[in-house]
Amino acid sequence: MTNELVLETLSAAADREAFIEEFINLPTACRAEPYRIGLQAPSSTKWLLNLSLAETREAWLAKRNGRVVGRLHANQSWTRNDVGYTGFYEVDLREADHANIAKELLDAASAWLEAQGCKDLYGPIDWCTWFSYRFMLPQDPARAHGRLCWWEPVNPPEFVAHWENAGFEVAEHYSSKPSEHGAGSSVAVTAELMKPAYDNAIAEGFVFRAFKLGEELLDEAPDLYAVNMAGFSGNFLFEPIPFEVYRATLTGLVGKIDLGMSYWVLAPDGKPAGYIYSFQDADYYVGKSLVVLPEYRSKALMPATGHLTLSECSKRGISTVISALMRQGNRSERLMRSADAHAESNWRHEYVLFGKELG
Repeated sequence: MTNELVLETLSAAADREAFIEEFINLPTACRAEPYRIGLQAPSSTKWLLNLSLAETREAWLAKRNGRVVGRLHANQSWTRNDVGYTGFYEVDLREADHANIAKELLDAASAWLEAQGCKDLYGPIDWCTWFSYRFMLPQDPARAHGRLCWWEPVNPPEFVAHWENAGFEVAEHYSSKPSEHGAGSSVAVTAELMKPAYDNAIAEGFVFRAFKLGEELLDEAPDLYAVNMAGFSGNFLFEPIPFEVYRATLTGLVGKIDLGMSYWVLAPDGKPAGYIYSFQDADYYVGKSLVVLPEYRSKALMPATGHLTLSECSKRGISTVISALMRQGNRSERLMRSADAHAESNWRHEYVLFGKELG
């Protein structure tokens, strides 16, 4: 028996299915509480790992004495040959030298992507930013934290140090910030402040319609896909994905999330102008995505939809309104500041996307 670390690759695996099974089961085998919150089901990881979004891809298993102690995946962007992504990251923190295991994996991915011609590497990203990406930064023990939530990246704090030690630096910064209104009536006050934008949109012929619920949500897939591809196309590291893949991701929402607080914005001609994807999570309102097509961005449709969602919060007695996973400085983050006028914010979760120059 030896404690030597061995890296195995998917491309060289004699039994591809066995490799994938070991790969997908590592997090559930080694993650400790509370960092199992929102942990992806092995079946979902297997579906993702079997996608063929990019021809240039590789995966690694780190093994010691035949036991899996780490994993990583890397792929080249399918729209920019000089950009690579690495994700599906996991290292068993029960190993005393987990930092060394991490560096072996991250160095292997960096070298492999550099050999493919990539000059810039970003992570953690599972394939692309349509799927799981970013790390949560370690929480300050002196501050209130709020609870960890299934809809945000939840990772052991050691993972951040692993990537920093491997030469990665912060490329983008994000946060989830609550507006804690106390009594539900103050949510109604903020909703009322947004009502003029809503009234103006109605006067101009815009229509607001709730998402379809249950299995009927899948009927919305073509319109959601079209708006996403156009509305997010200018975002950092945007990658188009096939419609069939996007539709499959929606099936994970059916029956699992209350989408009664999500709304379409329809233009006067009846075509989608944008939408807000938001939901209730226990006693939190979570504003997850808000997209407006470029040609309608001067119409104050963001605060108009805010009036609808915050009015529903008031009806439901929800006092904590969270702008979730907002990139610092983007339009949605600026909009959500308007909810702070009648509220406090006692905690904040922060997240980072790492980057690294290759060569």
